[in-house]
Amino acid sequence: MGIATGQIPMQPRGIWTTYDAFFALTKSPALGMIRARLVADARGGVRGNGQAEPSSMGGGPLLAADGSGTLEISRAGELIASAPVVDGLVQLAGTPREWVGELDEVHPLTLEEAGVSLWDVETAQVSIVNLATVRALSAAAGVDLDPDRFRANVYVEGWEPWAELSVVGKRIRIGDAELEIFAPIERCRATSARPGGSEWDINVPALLGAHVGHGSCGVYARVCIPGDVRPGDTIREVCGEHRHLEGPDSDLISSGTPRAATVLKALPSTEETVSIELVDPYGLLEHARPGQYLRIHGGDAVRGWRNYTISATSPSSVRITIRREADGRFSPWVCGLGADDQVLVSGPYGDAVLSEGTTPIAIATAGIGITPALRIMQHLASTGSSRTVSVMHVARSRDAVPHWGELESAAAALSDCTVTLFLTSEDVVPMGSSVRMGRPGREDFKAQLSGDARRDPDIFVCGPQTFVADVVDVARDAGLDESRIHRDPFYSPPDPMLQRRPVTDPGPFTVRWGGDDKSRWTPASGDLLQLAERSGRRVPSTCRSGICGTCATPVQGDTAYLVEPFAEVPAGCVLLCVAVPTSDLTIEDPHKESQS
Repeated sequence: MGIATGQIPMQPRGIWTTYDAFFALTKSPALGMIRARLVADARGGVRGNGQAEPSSMGGGPLLAADGSGTLEISRAGELIASAPVVDGLVQLAGTPREWVGELDEVHPLTLEEAGVSLWDVETAQVSIVNLATVRALSAAAGVDLDPDRFRANVYVEGWEPWAELSVVGKRIRIGDAELEIFAPIERCRATSARPGGSEWDINVPALLGAHVGHGSCGVYARVCIPGDVRPGDTIREVCGEHRHLEGPDSDLISSGTPRAATVLKALPSTEETVSIELVDPYGLLEHARPGQYLRIHGGDAVRGWRNYTISATSPSSVRITIRREADGRFSPWVCGLGADDQVLVSGPYGDAVLSEGTTPIAIATAGIGITPALRIMQHLASTGSSRTVSVMHVARSRDAVPHWGELESAAAALSDCTVTLFLTSEDVVPMGSSVRMGRPGREDFKAQLSGDARRDPDIFVCGPQTFVADVVDVARDAGLDESRIHRDPFYSPPDPMLQRRPVTDPGPFTVRWGGDDKSRWTPASGDLLQLAERSGRRVPSTCRSGICGTCATPVQGDTAYLVEPFAEVPAGCVLLCVAVPTSDLTIEDPHKESQS
């Protein structure tokens, strides 16, 4: 059963309608108290105890052959509404406002015929959740998460945590049925609603993002061969070929989708660093722009995640170069991967990228921060760039610099490129006039960033936070265009915010939607996404928790975040789903839906 909002036209019966057309837990947590079940009349074969089974995907039809029966609505176990079902349709006198007390009036309720998918994804038929994954997430959070939060059709016991993400693109057999696993389930705010309760209590998407680096839990499947599935049935993999990015599921696989990459090879590049070549099953990483990074997710072997800048690409693989931290937990595990191992990855990410043009380029890196310089120089050399390029790198010793020969070869292929290597620990200067001893000072940074008399350079800086801060400070003092400074500091996973902050500035504030149309915001309006929807605007959104970045919208004015965003937010934009105004605002007007 779906409760239509009336804001989005319903498709003809038997055709999938987007979940945005219905009220859902993402917007109304009190809906979690509501239960619906179909009860067949005597002609439908009610069992001797007088109780009918609740409606479920796995059960048989509960209506009589002529489509008659009764729909019962209960709240917290108490029957609050019922009505006869005639020809697969039902009209209820009550409304969700009366049942829950917080929703707007809607059109009469409609019970869709059996077999019609009321999914948020058109091609999905079954959702599968790994119970070991739920337990691992509970342990990481220190909170016991009820698996019912994820509302799966099938719960699996016996897989390692997060192993279900490695099955995406494959076929499995459960009992007599064969299923194709075609996409991870990116979780939304509905999982933050306590099962059987009336409120959001834990920000589950933020928990996923902070602890595992993505927002997915569970997988979508479609039925290839129908059959009976019973509790205790074993699961067998019957086909291991990954799907390509084509067909009806192509928009479900994106750069942020966690997927199982295969290690092509792993070789030491210095005594302290290892270079790993990875094959992306969907080929997304090979198209990374110079300066972008990928993310490795620990899965069952180690908790957490880390970002690694892509240091080289080829038509079929990408390379990352990692410094092994002796007292670390994550880097020793990654550096211990070997050929044919599989690891969960996502990406590419990052907007500190090289753009095409003729402006000068200044690159300043330190330590393992050399990785974006390697990829940028590779690209410049392979495209025969004539841009003026200067590279500065700081390291303890010449032997501690991974792939330095590769960078020098790329520099030699360019018509106007200078490279300077600062060594902070060696006593003897290695051969080459480009090598200097000691740490660079402000004058060295200033010379590096000078560009030419006509144009400010595009500046790329990567290294420890103090190094990045020094370079940026010199660039500002020199009056260089700060919009051309591309920072890539070392990054650590944030702590999750499991609850939203309270609103500190009650306003009221005026929110203008582009032109003259405007709305009045108060704390009762909720976040800016809720305000937009209540004013009849349909904003693209998915997680409603600051994780996916789908609702990023240009905003002029001051805002505050109720939850620290996990997604990267483009300059000048705000994630409407977790933001409130702290001044009058102008928001780029989303498409206004018809109210008919």
